[in-house]
Amino acid sequence: MRALVWKGSSSLAVETVDKPELLDEADAIIRITATTICGSDLHLYHNSIPGMKSGDVIVLPIATISLCDNTNPSEEMRALYGGDATAGLFGYSHITGGYKGGQSQYIRVPNAELNTLKSRTIFPMNAWHANEIIHVGPGDKVAIWGCGPIGLCAAMWAKHRGASQIVCIDAIPERLELSLKMGATDVINFKQVDNVCIDCVGFRYAKSVTHGVMKALSMETDACDVVTECVLACKKGGWVGLIGDYVGYTNMFPIGPLMEKSLKMTGGQLFQQQYWQMLLEKITTPGILHVDPAIIFSHRYPLDLAPKAYKAFDNKSALKVLLRPWGTEADSGKGAGHRIVKNEE
Repeated sequence: MRALVWKGSSSLAVETVDKPELLDEADAIIRITATTICGSDLHLYHNSIPGMKSGDVIVLPIATISLCDNTNPSEEMRALYGGDATAGLFGYSHITGGYKGGQSQYIRVPNAELNTLKSRTIFPMNAWHANEIIHVGPGDKVAIWGCGPIGLCAAMWAKHRGASQIVCIDAIPERLELSLKMGATDVINFKQVDNVCIDCVGFRYAKSVTHGVMKALSMETDACDVVTECVLACKKGGWVGLIGDYVGYTNMFPIGPLMEKSLKMTGGQLFQQQYWQMLLEKITTPGILHVDPAIIFSHRYPLDLAPKAYKAFDNKSALKVLLRPWGTEADSGKGAGHRIVKNEE
């Protein structure tokens, strides 16, 4: 089968590899007809996640599919999290179980009766999770740091859940414009306003020189610049939800403001088995949503052009990429969201 494999930092190749085989009676071999590139995948692309090996078949975006708890045999991860076992993740390095990923034509799915769902539509579950963990409801005021695909869909779900004010923060004008269609009531371009924020995509990005130096010297694994701004911006008694992925430790965390403002902070990986039946009904029933979330797709490529797709996604000339594992170059093109990209090749 054809599969995207990791060769080293910022180096990918599409190669012919062995088709997966059934290893357990609960397994299933799934033929993949479409997949995407997630912002979390860029951490692998840049070798920011330990445990990668040249030739690894990389991810089916972890925002959409992960394994049950206690399915990660990595002792390194168990030690990192105080002895607790964590869930295995498809294609997300050997510290999350070493499972092969799904940017390929086939994938082996363990515990398939729990982990498979046939769908022909986009399924923005992580964006729902972002709203769910902080209990967004009618009349709430919500700020979203980062107008990538998850941030945009988080705005859509916040409006659906009745939030009265939704502020989206980013530096790309076209993405801020799209956020207004997705549900934002207000936007902030952080390059035009002092002391606001950077794109909220997790641990790999540091705004301040201090955190940049500490990461370079391995004094911390994750920068908390964005989290700090969330804590300082949130009203007393409010909620802070972390969806940008964080994996290790950070310095200079604003523990004082968190306590003295009586804030509640939460985060975590997606509970997809809890949400997917309910969200499938919302997505597929006409009239429930005010916008089609598929508008975020800006580019589509066959799997054989996945290295090119990663470059476009990494330099932000593509907002969201659809990959067709069985497609040809004739399937390349622009999606509904092509108007909100910049630096077009």
